[in-house]
Amino acid sequence: MCIRDRCKDVFLVLRISNEAGTRDRTELMRSIQEQLLTLPTGFTGDLNLCHEVTVRRGKDITNGPQISAPSGGDWQMPQTSKIKEKLTVKTYRTSAPLELFAYSTHDEVDAHINSLAMIDECVRMHLPSSQFQRVLVFDLWNRQLKRTFVNDQIWIDVGRSVY
Repeated sequence: MCIRDRCKDVFLVLRISNEAGTRDRTELMRSIQEQLLTLPTGFTGDLNLCHEVTVRRGKDITNGPQISAPSGGDWQMPQTSKIKEKLTVKTYRTSAPLELFAYSTHDEVDAHINSLAMIDECVRMHLPSSQFQRVLVFDLWNRQLKRTFVNDQIWIDVGRSVY
């Protein structure tokens, strides 16, 4: 029996950590589907997953599974540890000049208080000794280049849209 048949009356409530990235969320959806296919018919309750997932059923739900994944919460701080890791720990092999393209898939790059200043500090500290020639900081939500770093120089690219 397919997931659509087993879950036509299911309403899923997902509470996913703000820190969960795209890979984690994709894996969560795969795990949810696997568990739903193995549970007894008519199951309601919480699934045994690292995130809170609740299965509800309703007579008024006929085209399930329906999913509610309310978003909300604080703006996330930039993951400067990821930028630092790419500039200091990871090694790359290429004959071409390396450029790091930094972006956020969850929040605007400068949504958190002082987030651009935190990124600036991290890049300025680690770029000179890295393999990279340049770091570009991109705001994915607004499709704008926010910063360009070359060695210890910084250019602030306010409002420069990229399409």
